[in-house]
Amino acid sequence: MKQAFQPRLLHSGEKRTDVNAQFRAEASALALQFRCDDCAYVVASIGTCSLGWPNAALHTPTLALLEIVRTDGIPEFCKAFEPDGS
Repeated sequence: MKQAFQPRLLHSGEKRTDVNAQFRAEASALALQFRCDDCAYVVASIGTCSLGWPNAALHTPTLALLEIVRTDGIPEFCKAFEPDGS
């Protein structure tokens, strides 16, 4: 089976923890909206995605707990994110 393209966010010598910390700082400073809580597709009462996407990584209770880069170096982003706007 052919694998889908997954960009790597870690460059040679970079630590995943440093990249995650930098992303959290920038997301906070810029008030980025990208998590399930900000998305029109989340079913707030049960915290799942109405489109059926797995959302454990982006459904963290606080930004401080978010790990945007997995241990294998692949980013955790939802391709179906739609701002809620409310």
